Amino acid sequence: MKHDFAEKRSFYRMPVECQLEYTESGHAETRTGHVKNISGDGILFHTDHAIAMGTEVNIIVKAGSNLTPPLHATIEVIRCHLTDDESYEVAATMKN
Repeated sequence: MKHDFAEKRSFYRMPVECQLEYTESGHAETRTGHVKNISGDGILFHTDHAIAMGTEVNIIVKAGSNLTPPLHATIEVIRCHLTDDESYEVAATMKN
């Protein structure tokens, strides 16, 4: 499949519809979000809470099947903004 655009990312973004749990560094509370897409070096998800740029966050991405083990990773938030549906869209890079 040929794309009509110049992709400048190192990894292809894969659309994903699944849940994640996350804990901000220095906090004990675990929150939830909904993954929109993921790549080898980043993730985009929606949540009900704003996360400050530069915050380190531990995530667990849970696939919709028991055949796929959860992904455990540490990310760093590079963008967070309020969307039209009153959720926050969070973009982050993978740290490990």
